[in-house]
This record gives sequence, C-alpha cells and structure tokens, in this order.
Amino acid sequence: MRQTGRSRAIVALILLAFLAELGARRPQDWFGWYHDDTIYFSAARSLAEGRGYRLPSVPGTPLETKYPVLYPWLLSWIWRWRPSFPANVSYAIGLTALFACWFLIASFQLLRSLGFGNAGAACIVALCAFQPSFLFLSGAVLSDVPFMALAITAAVMADSAMRPGTRMTRAAAAAAVTGLAGGMRGFGMALAAGIAIFAIYRRAFRQGAVFCAIAAPLLVLSLSWPHANSSLEAAAAGDPGWRQTWLFYTSYGKFWKLCVPTAGVLFAMLGENVHAFLQAPASLCLFPPLGEGSYAGTLLCVTLSLGILAGAVRQARRSEWKPIHFIFVFYSCLALIWNYTLMDRFLLIFAPLFYSGLWAETEHLVSMLRDNFQPRRPFSEKALAGVLGLALAAVGARAAVEYLHHFQPDSSELKAKRAALAREKSETYEWIRKNTGPAERFVAYQDVSLYLNTNRQALRPIVFSTQAFYKKDDQVLRRDLAHITDVARHIGARYWLASDDDFQLETGLPLIEKRMAEIKAVLPVVFHSRTSKVQVLDLSCLLHAEQRACQVIVPVLCPTTTGS
Repeated sequence: MRQTGRSRAIVALILLAFLAELGARRPQDWFGWYHDDTIYFSAARSLAEGRGYRLPSVPGTPLETKYPVLYPWLLSWIWRWRPSFPANVSYAIGLTALFACWFLIASFQLLRSLGFGNAGAACIVALCAFQPSFLFLSGAVLSDVPFMALAITAAVMADSAMRPGTRMTRAAAAAAVTGLAGGMRGFGMALAAGIAIFAIYRRAFRQGAVFCAIAAPLLVLSLSWPHANSSLEAAAAGDPGWRQTWLFYTSYGKFWKLCVPTAGVLFAMLGENVHAFLQAPASLCLFPPLGEGSYAGTLLCVTLSLGILAGAVRQARRSEWKPIHFIFVFYSCLALIWNYTLMDRFLLIFAPLFYSGLWAETEHLVSMLRDNFQPRRPFSEKALAGVLGLALAAVGARAAVEYLHHFQPDSSELKAKRAALAREKSETYEWIRKNTGPAERFVAYQDVSLYLNTNRQALRPIVFSTQAFYKKDDQVLRRDLAHITDVARHIGARYWLASDDDFQLETGLPLIEKRMAEIKAVLPVVFHSRTSKVQVLDLSCLLHAEQRACQVIVPVLCPTTTGS
C-alpha cells in the first residue's frame, strides 16, 4: 500500500511539472500553426450555435465529413461556456492538456503491465511528458493527444479483459473506450483490429466476440456518418484547382486518390514513409543524436530505431505480449499508406513502448559489455567492448544534451517572427471587420483563422497535391500553381489575404513565392499592415476579366443552410 501511494505521488509530481512547463511555453501563441486546429475549433463553434456539424468558414457551410465528431463536440462546450474568440482558445488547450495528463497516467499503467516497477515506469512517464513533440501537441487544439489517451486506456483495459474466464463487462468496457477513440480519429480502426487479434491470440473467443459486437458498430457510426452526401459530390465539379481544394476539405479518401493517381506515386510515397518510419523511434527517443539529414546520420538513426524495436520485442518475450504490440502492427500499416509523412505525430502514441524498448535493449547491451570485461575474456573482446561502451555512452550523452536543450526558453527566430506577424494580422482583421460586408468571401492560406477573427467565409487559394513531394517533381507543383486562382473564381471571392508566413510548411516554397509575387504584382492592394507583411488584395479585376469564361456567382452548396 505504501509503494502504491508513493508511486501515485511521483506521477502526480510529474503531471504538475508537465503542466507548469506546458503553461510556460504559451501554447496559445501557436494556434493555427497546423490549420487542422482551426478547422476543429470552427466546427465546434457550428455545433455550439446549433447549426450542426459543419464547416462554417467554407462558403456554402457544407457538412464536416473528414473528421469524426467527438473532439469537436467536446470543444463545442467551450464555445457554449466561453463564446469569445480568441480568449476561449486557452480553454480548448486546457482540454487537450487534461487528455495529456490522462495519457501519462494510462502510460504508467501500461508500463507496469509490461513488467516495469514503479520507479522504472515513472521514469519513462517523465521522459514521455517532456518529450518535445508531446509537449507541442499537448498545447494544440488537435485530436492527437485525446486519441492517444483513449487508445492507451483501451489497450490497458483489453489486457485484463481478453482472458478466458474474465467477465464480459470488461470486454464491453474496453469496446466502449475503443469506440470513443474511433470517434476521435480514424486510426481507431487499427486499435480495434489489434485488440480483436489479441483476443484470438489469448484464445479469449467469447470476450473477443463481445468486444467486436460493441466496438464495430460504434466505429462504423463514427467513421461513416455523414460521408454519404450527394450535394458534396456535386460541389466537387469544376476547375482542377477547385476540385483539388474541395476534396481536401471534405474527403480523406478522395483527396488521397487524387494525390496518389498511379502505382509509381504509391511506391514513391511508401518509400518515403518507410524511410521516416524507420527513423521515428530513435527520433522520438533520442532526437536523433548525430548527423541529422546526412546518409551517415540516417543510417545511425535507423540502426538505433531497430535496436529500440528489438528491445520492445525482447521485453514482450521476457514478460508477455500485450494488446499494444498488436495495435502497433495495424496502426503502422495505416501510417505507412497515409499521404502525409508525419511520423513524429502518428507514432507519438507509442512513445512509452519505444522508451521501454530502449530501456530493455540498453540493459541487454550493458549486460553483454559487462560479460566481455570478465578477466577470462581475451584483450580483443575487452577492447571491442570498450569501444562499444564508449559509443553507447556518447549516444546517451548526446541524447541527454538534446533533451535538456528543449527546456531552454523558446526565443527562436520563428517564434519572434510569428509574434510580430500576429500583431499585423490583428490590424488586418480589424480592417476587414470594419470595411467589408459580412457576405464578402476571401481566399487566404490561413482561411479558418480569418473566419474566426472576422466572421467572413474563406478558403485556401489551393491545396497542393502531395504527389509533388513524393515524386520530387516540380512539374506537379507548377501544374497546381497554374490553377491557383480557380478557387477564387469558383466561390466569387472579392479579396485575397496574403501574409509573409503563407505556405511556410509547403514543399517547393521558392516556386510558390515566385507565383505569389506574380499575382501580387497585378492585383491592387486595398490594405496593408504597418510593414506590409500582411496585405489584402482586390480580386475584382481578376473576376471581371474572366467572368465570361467562368461563372463566379456559384449556387449555394448546401441549400438548407446559409453562410456565416
């Protein structure tokens, strides 16, 4: 009992330190960085205002058909309680932080089930808590961390539920949590598949049947509704730039098909994803230590990752295979076919497993080195063991330095530029509110942020195909850039909001900036911020010049609704 109380106290201290560090980083300053966060938050506003699960920032206010509804539904309560934007962003981040604490507590239980004692489990939880990617996502209005909390909880519950003779209520409870995870992210499918196969492995057939009977309909409901909608299909017709952008907002599957049109693109995507996947465990645990981006650095990173995965397998064989191992297999398959290479986000859920593998493999290597230093061993083996020991110590020291570096105050140039631009964007949003009508439409790279700040509907000028990144083909990007005005024409946008930080996360930035310079050279500037880093361009000349070639007054996409 005393040990249990001590372990709870240690975990509580870790959580308090984590929350203190998260607050010191001012995560609200990064709202809008991922774009998805603004979509979640605007859809939550639509729910809170009783307009249904829609994209209120998009002209026509179509249904939200990409993201499961659970996370926006939770965020909608924040809008009901504190409807003032951007003040309510801090509360939304607080919700994510609560889920982050939940994830850390569930990870502690997971590590205990993997055979770690209280001290070892607490140590790994602390490493996870202050892992840079985890800290950043814990301060973002994204579904990643809430999904991670539910998924790890489901894995822990399934471990005790999927045993012959256990009560069916445990399997039902694990299924319910799995269904909730599916309501957060589509990766819930991998979670359910892993647990179902684990039940077969354990020969817990009845428990597995109960799990599937409850989890399957919950997942189908959360992933299928409201995808079948004929008005959304009809709205996709039009110029290539419009269709590409529209599918990005409304359908994962159709946008994936558009970005992966041939087997050649598919294999290029898989190659890039496998390359990132093999580096992810070391990158998440060790950051990586040396030569990042070089061939030698990649080889070292992959070697360390394979060692971490080998340690996870060694740990499983030494204790017992758990649901998390089966989930990892199915989850990895989904991550590898996703047409966005974001392994630092996708695989972060397995950070406790990776750290446990690193722990186990380090123990194994230290044991081997200790054996080679026995007096009876020849000098050559001792010398080799010494070299390997020094290399292991160097990797550990470098990782520790990198880890501690992330605790320094963030005074990066990027953060400073973002803060300066935020002030100029505030000026621009104020001008828009005072000088444009509520029915005016915009194109803007940060389109949902514009909507949240001004209540004016907007879309990105174009969403680029990921084919250009995977094929390393500038021709694909040039093709997209040739259609960068399609969206503006299709929605009848009157203005284009352009900012210096637009397209910063895109591939082929020089080509994009060149094309944007051409556009800015011919469009009148109706407003600019104090240093002209943010501008509002008048699109009326573009629309009038091409009015015969394209109809700029488009029908309402969803006749039963009105724009915001």
